[in-house]
Amino acid sequence: MKSLNCKDVIKHLNPTNDLFSNKTDSGFLFVGDTSSAFVEALMNELYKHTKTSTDIPEKDFSDYFVMNEPSKEFMNERLKKIVAQNNKDYPSLLFRALVIDYAPKSIGWTLYTYGKAVLKRLELSRLHRLITMNVAEDSNSILDDRGKDANYEILKDKNRFAVESKFFDLVLCIICGLSIHKKLDLLSNEKLPCNDWLFSFKEASTSKGEATTAVSEKKKDITVLDLVRAALYDDLKREYFFKDQKLERLDIMIKYIKDHMKQFMNEQAFYSIWLVLSRFVSHTYWRSINVISDLSEKRKLLLQKKEAFEKDVLGYIAEFTSYSKLLKDKDRATIDAEDKQRLKIQDLMKRASFPLELHSLQ
Repeated sequence: MKSLNCKDVIKHLNPTNDLFSNKTDSGFLFVGDTSSAFVEALMNELYKHTKTSTDIPEKDFSDYFVMNEPSKEFMNERLKKIVAQNNKDYPSLLFRALVIDYAPKSIGWTLYTYGKAVLKRLELSRLHRLITMNVAEDSNSILDDRGKDANYEILKDKNRFAVESKFFDLVLCIICGLSIHKKLDLLSNEKLPCNDWLFSFKEASTSKGEATTAVSEKKKDITVLDLVRAALYDDLKREYFFKDQKLERLDIMIKYIKDHMKQFMNEQAFYSIWLVLSRFVSHTYWRSINVISDLSEKRKLLLQKKEAFEKDVLGYIAEFTSYSKLLKDKDRATIDAEDKQRLKIQDLMKRASFPLELHSLQ
């Protein structure tokens, strides 16, 4: 941590200092001993290099006291409420309140201020692609023996790896850290060498709970394309459910596809686009029911963008001889988007996380 310049991390992830724009969409991956203590130290360093702060008004940094007197305990509770209110108003942003001078004094009948404090707003949002992957110090190298872990034997197939391996986690983290454009490029490229890779689940043995190298028949093998699709869907979903964010990632995706339409006129790419988009529209419908007051307008806008995009794409492919085949790919993707076994990034991340998104709101 001492050798890390968090100012450079912020500049890399957010060079424009715009917390409501994801146009750069860069990623930053930490691999090592990224325990909770490391994450807390990292957050402290990020806040230390954050210049955006405002004085907390005296009236907000105050409480009424009749039977009690001002104390640091009451002050901390007041600071938590201030941070919580800002998180409620801007849920995609991160705030921290810092006391500059603890000096309680009366400013009215039974009203006391605690002194001076500032509210810092981190120059990164919960959407920025800061990822940590925790690798124990006593474990093998994350690249040793194509996914070898201490608790699992190697799968013998040269193109097959264990989902439980650190190698899988590393691949997943790299994919999640890619921009929207890079993910789309992977989905449209049918000749990537890693397209042949398979990641297999292992099922637990019934005898004494020992692990076995047998590939589970209950869970399908995962391909790199599966991971890219799941990560792209996760990008769109995470932005959607922050009420203070727009649909910029969706806009970026749609614009890139329309600007490079010919690139996506193969079965792999066309199927992938509609799988991600169909899953996004379907999932946001069910999740929006509980927060309909905050997301109703956003939901309408999403459907409008999807309808306009679909019209443009169908108009474009009408000129292709493979028109009927592409339509079948689209229909197949719409059905597959409802598959109960569809991948969820949060379920696959065993050693990794997005610390900005998961960091305490306190």
